[in-house]
Amino acid sequence: MFHAAVIKSTIKGKTHVSTTSYVSPTMRELDQQVKDVWIVILNEIGLDPGIDHLYVIKTIDEVHAKGGKIKQFLSYGGLLIPEFSNNPLSYKFSWSSHGVLLALLNNTSYISNSQIVSVLRTELMSMAKPYFISSAFAFVVYPNCDSVLFKEWYGILEAETTIRGTLRYQGFPEFIKTCRDWLVGCK
Repeated sequence: MFHAAVIKSTIKGKTHVSTTSYVSPTMRELDQQVKDVWIVILNEIGLDPGIDHLYVIKTIDEVHAKGGKIKQFLSYGGLLIPEFSNNPLSYKFSWSSHGVLLALLNNTSYISNSQIVSVLRTELMSMAKPYFISSAFAFVVYPNCDSVLFKEWYGILEAETTIRGTLRYQGFPEFIKTCRDWLVGCK
């Protein structure tokens, strides 16, 4: 929310900065100004986003080095710990609760079968679908922000499907939709 303003200040003060936050389009627009004053701005350097990028690039490079192609890229972050799911969200905030909830208000886009799919924020929770990892858990996944750009950034131009998304327990989307509908009704 305030990251672009902070970066503008660091450009003026020629001060380096690092965050674990996602890079927004507004922040990306400041890239050349950052380069012009020779400062380092590091974002997405946490677990997710962050370390996930390193593992993704490593794996993609290994596949490409063996002559392989990535036809489908699916990355779902936010693996949940069962003992911390004893609340209506079945979720324990590990970062800014404000940031988590704001992320649910983003429009999203991803690539499916070589077609760009755009999802309005009002439809995001309706996009959640069951995702099987283990019969012991009931998960759902939904797209997270703009996955389209990652096809180029990750060097997987051959991918027919590119989705970065979020993993939650079943019931999370319905709870969020109910809260959103209640809040909209309070206006």
